[in-house]
Amino acid sequence: MDFKYQNVPIKTINNIINVNNERQTFVVDTFGSVYYKNGSYFLFFVEEYKGNKIEVNFKANIEKNSFTLKRSGSFKMNHIFIDGEKTTSEYITEYAVFKYTTSNCTVEFNNGNEFRMNYSLELNDDFIGKYETIIKFDIKVH
Repeated sequence: MDFKYQNVPIKTINNIINVNNERQTFVVDTFGSVYYKNGSYFLFFVEEYKGNKIEVNFKANIEKNSFTLKRSGSFKMNHIFIDGEKTTSEYITEYAVFKYTTSNCTVEFNNGNEFRMNYSLELNDDFIGKYETIIKFDIKVH
């Protein structure tokens, strides 16, 4: 059964443990669209980081063992996270282009409303930290 919901509450939580073993958490509460088609979820919303005035369009395709992320706006990226695989793409800002590599990735999708992903991140071959990303969206599928 395919469906489409708009104006859905969406929350992203990013927990980062950096190379100094310090933990940071970034939370974004917003509204967006959720689509389900042919076994995949598609999320569309705008991330706003209030302290930095950064606005980024967020498009995600969630499948059973992978997560494809496309961002545009203040920075750009198109990256696929695959369960158990190392993947590389580019992270593009107005000042520089970075090699963006993820590894040790685990992808989980729970109850049709919560997505979790853990991975290690390298920028230009330098280890940045371990990330946990949680995306929650409130939909009622009939």
